Amino acid sequence: MTKETEKKQLEDAFVRSLSSLCLAAELAVLDTDDERKKKKEKVVDLQAKAIAGAFKDSARYVELTHKKSRWEMLNQQKLSTTDAKALLIDLSFSNPFSPYQLEYKEKDLLKIAKQIGECVGLKSDAIEAIWKTRKEALDSHSEIAWGKIMMFAVGGAAVLATGGWMAAPALAAYLGGSAGLAGAAAVSYGLALLGGGSLALGGMGMAGGLWLVTGAGAIGGIMLGGGGAMLVQLGSGAAKVELVKLQVSFKEITLSGQVDRAISQNAILKLLEEQNELKLKLEEEQSLNDKNSSRIKEIESILETMDKSINWMKKVA
Repeated sequence: MTKETEKKQLEDAFVRSLSSLCLAAELAVLDTDDERKKKKEKVVDLQAKAIAGAFKDSARYVELTHKKSRWEMLNQQKLSTTDAKALLIDLSFSNPFSPYQLEYKEKDLLKIAKQIGECVGLKSDAIEAIWKTRKEALDSHSEIAWGKIMMFAVGGAAVLATGGWMAAPALAAYLGGSAGLAGAAAVSYGLALLGGGSLALGGMGMAGGLWLVTGAGAIGGIMLGGGGAMLVQLGSGAAKVELVKLQVSFKEITLSGQVDRAISQNAILKLLEEQNELKLKLEEEQSLNDKNSSRIKEIESILETMDKSINWMKKVA
């Protein structure tokens, strides 16, 4: 990895962490439950400390704790259309207080995410298109209680707050290693959790889950396997969120022409490969566990969501 690429990844990770922090902080302001509001404020403070520490600039902590400074910094971060879309998709599916479980209103999350999108240079019509596709993707899984499932989603700043580790790519490798992965797969997984890395540089960009089907070197034609295993590691709740994010990104980023069309052709095929991998995993688990074990139910649940995601992507393609 070149120094230029690493610098870009760090910048992207900071923008995403800052955006997640702004989202969490504004949700705390809007909360009308005093007890929950105080808890949210505590989490936001933890996030601010973690971001300042992770990016080796503790002096920035003071700025990160003040609303005006946070938004001023965000206004300075102008992104490409592709990266701005990826960021907004991530935020619209995130749990900004992750790993803590604090309720928030869906309409508030979307309202603030729109403000963030405008800050980083995304036009209002593009934002509206993302919301529309997001609804379509969620509706394709109408049996899922999304209000509860979203609590399993990941927020970039919150990931940092859980341990205050060093920033990507070192942090990405650490997170991937903690999931039992190694090498490029570990970095890919970690960057997916953080939302770090730029699509234009062949990184994850998270792009609403494109990591799952493209891998770290997708732009260069390198395809990494193991996405099915990663979904199992995430658990059925988070896996479902990632699969629906993938649907939104597939339509709003890949099919919009912002990314090489070859990726759109390979995306569904790759996801089908991951589905077959999961089916083999299910067979293995069925031979080793009781029929109604939680391990088996987890994989079956992911496979059901994956099947609907694939069918939806085929339809929009």
